[in-house]
Amino acid sequence: MAYSNVHGTPVTGATLKGMTEYHDKEIKAVDRARVALEMKNAEGKDSDARRSNDTIGKGVSCLIYNATGGPLKLVTAFQYTGWVEAFPYPSLLQNGQYGSFVFLNTSDASSMAVVYEDTQDPKRQWVLGWRRIPGTFNKCYAEIREPGHYSRGSSDSVRRSLQLLIDSSDDDIHEIENNGNMILSSFGNAPFPVYEAILTIKAAL
Repeated sequence: MAYSNVHGTPVTGATLKGMTEYHDKEIKAVDRARVALEMKNAEGKDSDARRSNDTIGKGVSCLIYNATGGPLKLVTAFQYTGWVEAFPYPSLLQNGQYGSFVFLNTSDASSMAVVYEDTQDPKRQWVLGWRRIPGTFNKCYAEIREPGHYSRGSSDSVRRSLQLLIDSSDDDIHEIENNGNMILSSFGNAPFPVYEAILTIKAAL
């Protein structure tokens, strides 16, 4: 199986216009988000994302699902300990798509964060992070920020501040809500674990 780091057909306004219940309705972001959640496993895209990561090798299999109602672009990633293997972070995730990548580690420990931002208004930054230390429970962290808070040129102090928040997390299941936006994330504890995050709008649940 050839590797891809983006999986699934985008869920757009046109997708909803083809559905009876939305045919004559004004379609909003929350509607696109709701349908994206309903179609989370459509076309086997969740399985495709997992299988693609399996072809890369052993490490942390990372899956991000966009159900925000619009496209997300990659802003930056902070590799505190470890590195992304073979393929880069997905640069653009349309609503209704999975992004996938495999993160490897040094000395069996790893820690990272990745930041996405909406390409359309209202813009937000979606921040996902985790740490893995063998012999302890894996932990994950998330936050939703104003646009521009993080960037490729973020200072060392900004990077370290986020790392401290990730390191101090006690959650292997982490849910956060900010102004009606939600991140639902989890990090398994298998020898080669899966980190998964769903980015969405609370009103779509």
